Amino acid sequence: MNLDDDTYSESRELLNLVLDTPPIILDELGDYGLDIFKNINDLLSKKEEELTRLQKSIVTAIYWFGNAVKEKERRMKFVKIIMALETILIPDGGKEKRNKISKRFVSIIYNYSSDEEKYKIYLDVRVLYGIRNSIIHSGIGYVYDDDLVQIRYWTQSLIQFVLKYIDKYHTIEELINNEFPINEHLYSSS
Repeated sequence: MNLDDDTYSESRELLNLVLDTPPIILDELGDYGLDIFKNINDLLSKKEEELTRLQKSIVTAIYWFGNAVKEKERRMKFVKIIMALETILIPDGGKEKRNKISKRFVSIIYNYSSDEEKYKIYLDVRVLYGIRNSIIHSGIGYVYDDDLVQIRYWTQSLIQFVLKYIDKYHTIEELINNEFPINEHLYSSS
């Protein structure tokens, strides 16, 4: 921050692991990394009418995520990343989005964590979604670098993780019900 002329500068260099993965990352991911790229390539090679709802959601999420990586304005970058998360977890929209996204995210990505950790992450996702609401509904809201990095990491992880299931399940609901059921009791006090 330059106090003399009241300007603020921030680094805009971001690593797009989805589209521009350095070879060392591929080495660390091994066959799983190649599977990710194969799955994405297979999805992008299909006609829209050949895609299941879950596959369409993933393609749209990849679009939003890639768009966010290229975005210059910080708040719009954050909103676009949240759009990618929404596209996977609540493709049909609806009410109670903040709760639904938070619960679904935790049930998938933190499935084997303790109840305490699940509840903490649930609250963290709710806070991040609240930032999105402030930006969308009132046009205000500052996005801290830590929040941007966290939501970017979580969204990228979700995209990559769900890619493993795109040929097995047709909807996110099927995936959650069969593989990662939500423990509603854990959230009954919120």
